[in-house]
Amino acid sequence: MDILHANELADTPAAGASRVAASAEGNRPGGDVPAGYADAEQLAREMLAAAERGDWPGVTRLRRRIPSLARALHRQWLERRSGDLASERELE
Repeated sequence: MDILHANELADTPAAGASRVAASAEGNRPGGDVPAGYADAEQLAREMLAAAERGDWPGVTRLRRRIPSLARALHRQWLERRSGDLASERELE
């Protein structure tokens, strides 16, 4: 079993989400990202905090928010990409 040292990051979904959120901060062109991204980052932080406390029912409760959040982000992405969400829905 490997032991993590204080300066090493765990390879967990929550830690991965935290790293993605941190790297996204530097990649934002003028902060031009959908507002839902902040919600996703906050959810990742809350899940990580719950996991670190050992609050597994809390992690499960928070995890249930992911599908609706992902759908909302996908809709925002489609709107930005096409400018016409109705035509994108017809294609689906």
